[in-house]
Amino acid sequence: MKNNGAFFGRVPMMQYSLKNLVQWGEHLSVDHPGIDAQHEVIFNLVGEVHDLWRCNASLIELSAVVDKLADVLGNHFRYEERMLGETDYPKLPEHAGEHRMMLEELETIRQRLSGDGKALPEPGWVLLNFMLGVTVGHILSSDIDYCEYISENHAGGAEGARAIG
Repeated sequence: MKNNGAFFGRVPMMQYSLKNLVQWGEHLSVDHPGIDAQHEVIFNLVGEVHDLWRCNASLIELSAVVDKLADVLGNHFRYEERMLGETDYPKLPEHAGEHRMMLEELETIRQRLSGDGKALPEPGWVLLNFMLGVTVGHILSSDIDYCEYISENHAGGAEGARAIG
C-alpha cells in the first residue's frame, strides 16, 4: 500500500474507502434531533451510492436510488426551511436557494439516467459526486452556519436549538 505522506499527511489514505470517510457521527450534529436524524439518512445514502458505484450498478439501480434521494432531500429541505423560518435565520433565502439548486441538479441527473439522450459518463460517479456536494459541501458548511446562528442568537444556546421544531 502506497503512503501518500507528502500529500495526505501521515495517514495511508488508500486503506480508507470513501464510504468510511464520509460517515455520519455526532461530530456532524447541528443539535436538532429532527435535522440530525435526516442528515444521518442522507449520509447513509452516500454509502449506498458508493456501493452501487463500486459494483458498476445498472442505470435502473441508480435511478431507484435517485428517486429515493429526491424524496429524502425534498422532505428534508422543506423541514429545514420551515425550522429556519421559525428562528428568523437571516440567510434563509440563500440557504433555500442552495436547496433549489441541488434539487435542480438532482433532477438533471434523474433525466439523464432515464435516457433523455444525454448520457452521463460514469453515472455512478456523477451521482456520488453530487452526494458529496450535499454532505461535505452543504451540510458541513451551510448547515453548520445556521447551527452557529441559532446557538448564538437564541436563549439557551444549543439547548435552544434542540427545542426548535
